[in-house]
Amino acid sequence: MEFKDVVRRLDYKEIIGEFDREIKGVCADSRKVKEGDLFICLKGKVNGADYIPEIQDKICGVVTEEKLSVNLPQIIVKNARIAYAVITASIYGNPQDKLKIIGVVGTNGKTSCCYLLNRIFRLAGKKTAMLTTVEYEICGVRSPSILTTPDPDVFFPLLAQMVEKKVEYLFMEISAHAIYWNKLAGVRFKATIFTNCTPDHLDFFKSFREYSEIKKSWFSIANTNLAVLNTDDKLGREISKDCNCPFLTYGIETPGDVFAIDINYHENGTSFIVNMYDIVKRVNSGYFGKFNVYNMLAVCVVAGYFGIELSSILAVFDNARPIPGRFNLFTTQKGVKVIIDYAHTPDGLEKTLQTARSITKGKLITVFGCGGNRDKEKRKAMGEIASRLSDYLVITNDNPRDEEPEEIAHGIEAGVLQEEVNYSIVLDRTEAITQAFQGASKGDTLLIAGKGSENYIEVKGEKQPFSDYDIVKKLNGGSL
Repeated sequence: MEFKDVVRRLDYKEIIGEFDREIKGVCADSRKVKEGDLFICLKGKVNGADYIPEIQDKICGVVTEEKLSVNLPQIIVKNARIAYAVITASIYGNPQDKLKIIGVVGTNGKTSCCYLLNRIFRLAGKKTAMLTTVEYEICGVRSPSILTTPDPDVFFPLLAQMVEKKVEYLFMEISAHAIYWNKLAGVRFKATIFTNCTPDHLDFFKSFREYSEIKKSWFSIANTNLAVLNTDDKLGREISKDCNCPFLTYGIETPGDVFAIDINYHENGTSFIVNMYDIVKRVNSGYFGKFNVYNMLAVCVVAGYFGIELSSILAVFDNARPIPGRFNLFTTQKGVKVIIDYAHTPDGLEKTLQTARSITKGKLITVFGCGGNRDKEKRKAMGEIASRLSDYLVITNDNPRDEEPEEIAHGIEAGVLQEEVNYSIVLDRTEAITQAFQGASKGDTLLIAGKGSENYIEVKGEKQPFSDYDIVKKLNGGSL
């Protein structure tokens, strides 16, 4: 690609030297550089500029925030991460301009909203794609997820594939990290859902206020044409007051453009009356819990806004195909309910346990752990929540990464209300699930939380194969 086309949309400060070679690609990782790439010098744990001597014979030039003492053409920019996104988009023909992209921002519910929207729009005859924590999907063809929100060198090639396959709508999760790192710079969304905001990722963002402000910052006319806001959530209400883009609202406890009344939670799911832009219908869904009512309301706002009939929306809610790792409910051969869920935050665990309790006739048994190298403060809080809402608790292993599993478990144990619950620490996750499964009786519910559909445990940088589903399936005689 010619230099002038690559920088057409780029806000640069200065260009040093002549770009007399064709720009064949863009790269920010010196280990992945190919001949003719434009190299983006990012700063993080390491400085990309330090690796230029190793790759200078391959690259056609560099993008940097400060002038470098190298014999290469340079594009000086204010923010190299914004430049990374904008240039990569240009290399792939700015595919974002040819798609209707709907994003989801929030601590919990992002994946569920994307799955529901994808199913609804496809049922309505639209060509769709989806990028989630669980998987990526383009016109029904699935591939493993790399990151919740991919980096530009993965994201824009995926968008180019979607354009080639004539995708009309893309539904995707927008992580707080992606907003912080400007991964989506230059991409204008048709609509963005805000689900909720509760403490998470405080190992990175340092404070809940900082984390909240990052999410809030997305809701600008520069990023999205429309905000879809949960105004039962405090931050959702703040966004509605401060954002400079049009917005629609949804809720249960506060008036909204879409809202639910007469909600009934039962052992087969949830029923309620939905008012979607003054169209009123009864919903009978196999999805469980108040959190899923919020997800369904958010989806109604978007689908209705884009002209999808309520009948198509309700058909997906009524069918209630499981969303991988999100309150997946099975009944074992001996009459025990088993729930596998991704809940990995205090708020997520509490809501999942409350929902599990509402469908449990006997004991509620919980197996969960916390990830290593992440927000340590939430461990104690999750220990308190699990012990308060469970009849029996098993603390176990969950992606310890570079930490010792024993230390993580003791961090959870510090919050356990020992006078209210019987509990044990079983670090081997297979053994923990096995003991809980074998100790459950007819009428009991076993909640296995934290990993959901993940098929690995990450230890010391290595992802070792592991699946909660596979363990339960084996224990249940080979079926679920």
